[in-house]
Amino acid sequence: MSPAIKKTRKKTTKKVLSKVDVVLAADLGGTNLRCALISARGRLISRVEVSSADGQSPAGMIALFGSAARGLVADAGLQHMPRIGIGVAGGIDAARGIVTQSPQFPKWKNFALGPRLEEALGTKVLLANDVDAALLGERWLGAAKGAQTVVAYWLGTGVGGALVLDGKLWNGPSGMAGELGHMLVDPAGERCNCGARGCLETISSATGIERAARKAARAGKPIKLDGKTARTAREVFEAAVAGDAQARAIWKRAGWALGESIGGLVNALSIDRVVIGGKVAGAGRFFLPELRRAAKARAFRYPGSRLHLELAELGDDAGLLGAASLALGK
Repeated sequence: MSPAIKKTRKKTTKKVLSKVDVVLAADLGGTNLRCALISARGRLISRVEVSSADGQSPAGMIALFGSAARGLVADAGLQHMPRIGIGVAGGIDAARGIVTQSPQFPKWKNFALGPRLEEALGTKVLLANDVDAALLGERWLGAAKGAQTVVAYWLGTGVGGALVLDGKLWNGPSGMAGELGHMLVDPAGERCNCGARGCLETISSATGIERAARKAARAGKPIKLDGKTARTAREVFEAAVAGDAQARAIWKRAGWALGESIGGLVNALSIDRVVIGGKVAGAGRFFLPELRRAAKARAFRYPGSRLHLELAELGDDAGLLGAASLALGK
């Protein structure tokens, strides 16, 4: 196995492995590729993490993934390569196993990742968008366990989304359903990276929080943290913890924007459960109260009264567990 691969494994005997169904799950990010062997009950058997720098090209990723997968399987004593589920950022044609485009891997254009890995590893490979995978994980073992209709908002650098409708992941004809970060919430708002104005992502993402902090500084009202100007979303969060009123107002507005979006989805789709995840969700205590108020105000009374809002429970493993559930056919 390549020395670049960082191993963090749990010991599991061959005898135990022979008694359970096992799949290989992967969370494929622009910085790291994480792979794990996971049982049919969601028990993490072993995992490996490797830099994805060598996987920027399609050929590089096939080699990198194959090395990580074969190493895991060999170390676990398995005699065959199990089914594989992969979560990856970008547009996914799940039926054909193709990554149509990925912001993390700009060289990937209509990359047949699934078929290429199937040929290399001799097993079935299933793909999902990374946020879709995270929602599947939460629906299997986390905050949305067993939910038939649920929407996920994943708050990070941007705002990702995923939908399960009537028990099935919904991607739409283009495979791009769930771009919740680009729902309009403020027609007079800031310009988004997508080119439109007033998208949810301009307010409720880490990028949006940081933009609001810069705007305050330009207006001569910088948010202060330990005597310095708060610039990152983390620093704006810490300033809010310290009691800074302006920092708290920025988080409150992020909650308002999310609530507007969620209320609109309640009216359009009659959803009854929403899961909020991602790194920015850690600031939930500062935006959830306004989110709940705004969603209730926007939604029709009856469906709004049935709405359950939850923070994700599985942390960084949501995507791995969701990819496993995909491979298991759950």
